[in-house]
Amino acid sequence: MTPIERLTSILTEQYISEDGDEYKVELKEGLTNQQIDELVRRLPTGQIPPEIRELLKFASGFEFFGFEEVTFDGVGQFGF
Repeated sequence: MTPIERLTSILTEQYISEDGDEYKVELKEGLTNQQIDELVRRLPTGQIPPEIRELLKFASGFEFFGFEEVTFDGVGQFGF
């Protein structure tokens, strides 16, 4: 399963918090080729796999209840 397929598989799910509030995963806008190229230049290896480039074009992260936001383009920040 590609990263995009994994991400899209959770988009249709409806989640319910402990308080009974309903919520869904909300995608952040994807990056342009220029933005991805700038990101690649900031990486220690200076490269990213093609499937991750496609993921970044599709979405630059997502917002989800319990997390402020999850980003795929953070360099030099605390992350997973």
